[in-house]
Amino acid sequence: MKNLHTILFLILIPFVLLSQSPGESSWRYYRPGNTGIQGDQATALFVDANGDPYIAAATGNWGEGAFARFSQSENR
Repeated sequence: MKNLHTILFLILIPFVLLSQSPGESSWRYYRPGNTGIQGDQATALFVDANGDPYIAAATGNWGEGAFARFSQSENR
């Protein structure tokens, strides 16, 4: 049984390690300071066909919030 687990591990590990190549994705932080989004608490996110995110956010207990589109081509 131990040999079976070892064989399965050796067969499946390449699929896990190679499932996403490093160049396919990236992370970007959208914050009020670098984007103009109205708050820290994002409540909704939608990405359109151009890849631009629409973000709904609020400012904590103040009850203020907004819905904004972040244009990646203009970086604002």
